[in-house]
Amino acid sequence: VSTDSARITLGFRPNDDFEAYLTYQYLKSKNRQYAQVFGPGGVPDGVNPSGPGAVSVEDRIAVSDGIMNFENETQFLNLNASWNLGFATLQGLASYQSSELEGFRDQDSGNAIPGYAPIQHIETPYRIPTFELRLTSNGDGMFGWGLGAFHSKQRGDTVVNQPSDSFF
Repeated sequence: VSTDSARITLGFRPNDDFEAYLTYQYLKSKNRQYAQVFGPGGVPDGVNPSGPGAVSVEDRIAVSDGIMNFENETQFLNLNASWNLGFATLQGLASYQSSELEGFRDQDSGNAIPGYAPIQHIETPYRIPTFELRLTSNGDGMFGWGLGAFHSKQRGDTVVNQPSDSFF
């Protein structure tokens, strides 16, 4: 179980009216989870006993035979700029997120069938470009105004692979 991340930002300010910042961040995390269960225990077919028997909420145990691992690898790129035009300030934002999520999950988390761990594998990519442009008043009065536009679109196809075993 770990999370590592690093970020770098570069700034540009040629005068008092204009500034821009470019930021890049990388993140990678790995997590192992345990599904806690409780209940009277399982006898799925009425003949073969299975599971750990009765488990209460206070026991706080996980009984699955398989793994539950999840990984996230994400990169962010962000450009933020501001230009004071005197009567108003023009601000712009452009960003891009690229993420790869991968998970392995035991589908028999309650251990209904001991020794059997049907692993589900999930891959979820995210590609998210985002843009925003704003023009806001610089007036000293009680009221101001603003005009803006925003666009973001998430893309990526999730792929799920899992066994479809039949026992009965």
